[in-house]
Amino acid sequence: MIDVVLGLGFGDEGKGTIVDWLARRRGGAVVVVRWNGGPQAMHHVVTAEGRVHCFAQLGSASFVDGARTHLGPEMIVDPYALLAEADAIAQVGVPDALARVTIDPRAVLVTPWHAIVGRVREVLRGAGQHGSTGRGIAEARHGAVRVTAGDLAGPGFVDRALAVREAARAALRDLAGPGAPEPARALAAHVDRPDLRAAFVDSARAVVGAGRAVVTLEVPRADAVILEGAQGALLDRDHGFFPHVTPSRITRRAAEEAARAMGLAGPLTVWGVLRAVHTRHGAGPLPSHDAALTARLPEPHNPEGPAGPFRVGWFDGVLARYALAFAGPIDRLALTCVDRVDALGAPAVVDAWDARGDGERVAGALSAADPAHRTAIARAATPRPRAVPAIVPAIEALLGRRVDVESRGMTAADKLDRT
Repeated sequence: MIDVVLGLGFGDEGKGTIVDWLARRRGGAVVVVRWNGGPQAMHHVVTAEGRVHCFAQLGSASFVDGARTHLGPEMIVDPYALLAEADAIAQVGVPDALARVTIDPRAVLVTPWHAIVGRVREVLRGAGQHGSTGRGIAEARHGAVRVTAGDLAGPGFVDRALAVREAARAALRDLAGPGAPEPARALAAHVDRPDLRAAFVDSARAVVGAGRAVVTLEVPRADAVILEGAQGALLDRDHGFFPHVTPSRITRRAAEEAARAMGLAGPLTVWGVLRAVHTRHGAGPLPSHDAALTARLPEPHNPEGPAGPFRVGWFDGVLARYALAFAGPIDRLALTCVDRVDALGAPAVVDAWDARGDGERVAGALSAADPAHRTAIARAATPRPRAVPAIVPAIEALLGRRVDVESRGMTAADKLDRT
């Protein structure tokens, strides 16, 4: 049995809580495959016992007894952050998380030097910043030199890491030379810090030490496999709103290709996850953004970070229909934060982006547009919020389909299965 969990927004839809719920629902031996993205994920899970963790690289079912994590070939792995995450979850009762991790040898490792180059690029964009998390994900994937989990076992691992450092130095000579702004040059100077080599090499080797993660092409055998997506479909590299996109593809087709690349056979059940409002971290269009609504729905688990402030807007039917169209087919739909929106007392939804209410025309334009034009359409949008008596029936009417699971709280017990 293979489930795929895809976010259908700009991220922060509640993918982690749905993965945790699915793992408990499936039972038996469970493996969660992180098949795209990297350490920038923030998938919060809360258990009935009050345990809380923000899952970045570990699978979001790690609170379930025996559940394993496999980091797939398209995953960008940050060894230092993975060690820190394992230490953090140990503090809330999961001391063996790293021993339950396997890593595909094709997975790319992100280094401190990738992060430095990425941050310098973002600073140089000035007012046109992309909203990068500053973790070096794109640099690790597309940089001149890559180091993989498979390199860890070879005698040339250190030399490979140092080749990444030299490539970063070369890139920074062009990006942050004498004429570059002072903030960019100050960041670039960190590339020569002597402690970075040891920090990266030691942490990478510690990840796969005795009793810890294993590098292998084999996905652990399990009764249930859950492919946990990172980011949200509206950040998809091909269908998102350029330049505010991720290097990943976040679609059913991409999940199917990832499953085949890992030798996983069998039909996939794809779960699409939406919030009862639309949200976004940092830069990029969010047509229904409402500052007053953002203040009314504070985010205890989503503080402002490197990508920028957290914004909230009313549920946007235009964006949701667009995501469903390119990311699907979606077999099951989960809607999170229903309880929080119901508690507002006067929810609203956005039917369309123009005065004529022609939301389908706009959705078609988004599909046909090139990525930059798509962003221009969204930035010029004039959303039309409409008050509704109840949020779930309104969203079902907007999307023309049933909501299969309502999340009315943060734990697995708060999920209402309506199938």
